[in-house]
Amino acid sequence: MIDGDCFGGALDLVFAFDLRFATERSRFSHPGAKLGIVTGFGGTSRWRRVLSGSAARRLFLSNPILSAAEAHALGLIDFIGEPALPPLDAATVQFVKELTNHASRLSQRELTLLAERLGRLYFER
Repeated sequence: MIDGDCFGGALDLVFAFDLRFATERSRFSHPGAKLGIVTGFGGTSRWRRVLSGSAARRLFLSNPILSAAEAHALGLIDFIGEPALPPLDAATVQFVKELTNHASRLSQRELTLLAERLGRLYFER
């Protein structure tokens, strides 16, 4: 699910997914292409699964900022709509902030436990 700007490396990651959903607020671009920069997330090789050759040329060579509707027309995203889940409450937002502030100091097991806790907070309302 994409909600907002999806540029450069973020766009590369989008190509890795089988289904791509976006909100009307989403925009798409690959600005590094203008500078001759190839990002390290594989988008410049994965695009073949998602886009036609002409769509890829438009995205990587003329490098526009595409609206969600334009990205959908090119086949970059599969669906435009709003998320079905309600916004996160203040306690969950605070928890996510704390998690990201300390993530680099946690073990994989600790991160897994925290992610499970977040899932319970958000989905078991």
